[in-house]
Amino acid sequence: MFDPAFYSFKVTGDRRDADFRVAGWTDDFSNVNSGWKRESGQNDYVSVLGGKEYEIKVSPSSSWINVTAPLAVPKSYTVEATMYTQAGSGWHGLIFNAGNLAAGEFYYIFRVNPDKGEAEFIKAVKTLTGTETTTLGIKTNGEINQYNSTISSQVNRLKVVQNVYFAKMFVNGVEVFYDAVDMQAGNHVKVGLYAYAESPSYTARFDDFQLTAMGFSSKQISSAAGIEKSVELPR
Repeated sequence: MFDPAFYSFKVTGDRRDADFRVAGWTDDFSNVNSGWKRESGQNDYVSVLGGKEYEIKVSPSSSWINVTAPLAVPKSYTVEATMYTQAGSGWHGLIFNAGNLAAGEFYYIFRVNPDKGEAEFIKAVKTLTGTETTTLGIKTNGEINQYNSTISSQVNRLKVVQNVYFAKMFVNGVEVFYDAVDMQAGNHVKVGLYAYAESPSYTARFDDFQLTAMGFSSKQISSAAGIEKSVELPR
């Protein structure tokens, strides 16, 4: 299943070995003005660290911060990033297939806990007072591969490949989840970075963020670069 192409192109000759994806945008955070949010709260912040990495500090426990990339993507795309824990204990990962992160809207979270060696696939629905979450999948290192630890206790690279109605999720090149996802309204969606605190405060760092798709937009969704601070609501 494929979305319509964003522009017409002509292919001639034998191109069975060609990959027609377009590597549209990569950010190693060497430019502090590349468009990501930089914001400080009383006990938390998001920042570009001296042009090297992106850092998210979350506090208190059972809360999280999402930061969306400064552009929107079509509904068939790949997003990936390298990440690790700097301080505290918690989860870090990617958000994907998101709208404007307004009350009543949904998005998805793909996250890992490097201390526990676990990965989770979650659907989140934003409310006026917090966020309701439903865990759609959870796997331990042993369930992913009983012979090797796919999720590292140090640095991990997470990747999501969404093809409109379906998403594949990878940790360090290994497929962990494959499932159907609900479709957002409109032609474009948001993706971004995520950190969740289990300890009183938690700090995660991110690098080498990459988007691959056939078309990009900074106008189709309002405020493409954004930040959401939320608390998980009991169900």
